[in-house]
Amino acid sequence: MIKSILIFCALFALWCQLCASYKVKAPPVECDTCKVIMRDILHLVGTNTTTEHIEEVLEDVCSNLNRLLSPACEHILHEYELEIVKEIQTHPNNATAICFDFKLC
Repeated sequence: MIKSILIFCALFALWCQLCASYKVKAPPVECDTCKVIMRDILHLVGTNTTTEHIEEVLEDVCSNLNRLLSPACEHILHEYELEIVKEIQTHPNNATAICFDFKLC
């Protein structure tokens, strides 16, 4: 359950950041949460960084959340999946770089 909440928080923070597009450095909590979640997602993605596989992993993450969090996660993916996939393909082994690119660190 805690992992589900962390995944949701990271995706929600990412969504907020993409929506706001502000250039203020994010608080350390958002950065740390993003890195933890992105490490988990990168681990699930593994070496297969095809768009289809990454999308599958992201959708599985959302579908494994509880009924309250899953719709919000799916909405975030619907809006920003391409950006998330591109970042994972650009930095397949570097959660920190992904979080910096999303200005969460």
